[in-house]
Amino acid sequence: AGLEVHALVTLGPVWHLSTSPSDSRHVFTRHGFNGSRPVEGAENWLTRTLMTDGNGSSMDGYRFGNDYWLDFGHPAAASYVVDLVTRLVERYPIDGVYLDAVHYPEAPSGSASVGYNAMALARFQARTGQSGVPGQDDARWSDWRREQISALTRRLAVSALAVRPALVISVSGVGTGAAP
Repeated sequence: AGLEVHALVTLGPVWHLSTSPSDSRHVFTRHGFNGSRPVEGAENWLTRTLMTDGNGSSMDGYRFGNDYWLDFGHPAAASYVVDLVTRLVERYPIDGVYLDAVHYPEAPSGSASVGYNAMALARFQARTGQSGVPGQDDARWSDWRREQISALTRRLAVSALAVRPALVISVSGVGTGAAP
């Protein structure tokens, strides 16, 4: 009939309920919150806000509105997303993938104060030689976060097209604030 099937894949937000998933293998339980406490150290893949609670985020800055988001500046979170999309393309005869929410969340207060996962910060500091926590208006920090999204999108495309070269890949792009 000439129809194509494109899978819609929402990548950034990984959980939205106030209770944890019942499946202990869920990415949110393993790399977000275990019970009411955030997973600690490098195993925490969630992004968070720099500002304290009260700016529209909650759960110590990890929850944006109702959603918890992956931080694509964390290499394991980015790899997880690439593997997820690649497995989808390998296992199902789809004609395309439509990638949604391939960006950092917008803080409900309108602040750009997002992307402050501890691993992402450490990577930024190692790459730039900058010590301390960059402010939300730090141009190098903003550039670095954009690079993380661009690199993830490239990796997704290369990996999925290696499996199915004729695959159509589309992205729901978001540019807010002082986007380039």
